[in-house]
Amino acid sequence: MKIQVIQTLPNGQVTQQVLSKTGPEVLKIQSLPGAKFSFNVEALKLADGTPAPLKTGHTKKVGNNLVLELEGEDLIEVVEF
Repeated sequence: MKIQVIQTLPNGQVTQQVLSKTGPEVLKIQSLPGAKFSFNVEALKLADGTPAPLKTGHTKKVGNNLVLELEGEDLIEVVEF
């Protein structure tokens, strides 16, 4: 699964990362002060080539970190958000 992370800094500078998640590990990224985040998750296709069904995702705060979760599976942890 590919995850696009777009980070917009307070000065307007935009950075973009494309991460690949292949196993159960949670991907970690560092947050800069005052940054805004946007996440785009591209699901894998099913064996017959059709797109996977849509899933519901949300964010949650864990300590000082922000975690992007997709149907109970933690995908990305933004450290020191």
